Amino acid sequence: GVPVRMIGGIMDISERKIYEESILIKNKQLQEYAFYNSHKIRGPLTRLMGLIEILKNEERIDVRQEIDTNIINSAHELDRMIKEIAQMLNI
Repeated sequence: GVPVRMIGGIMDISERKIYEESILIKNKQLQEYAFYNSHKIRGPLTRLMGLIEILKNEERIDVRQEIDTNIINSAHELDRMIKEIAQMLNI
């Protein structure tokens, strides 16, 4: 009834914890990407699609030029958003 020996073990789980932390960081980055996709990118994309639809039926040259300018501005805004996402995800 008296213990004579004790057996035990020890394991370094430092690498596992670092790996788990990296997964948590990647998940956060994916959540941020999803936010950008659903909120920031959809705005300029929706404007582009709407402006292109209007442009199809517009015959006045001055209105067409204004629509062209808005399309270009929205395309540049969308490009900036995509670059921000790529930078955020280290792509």
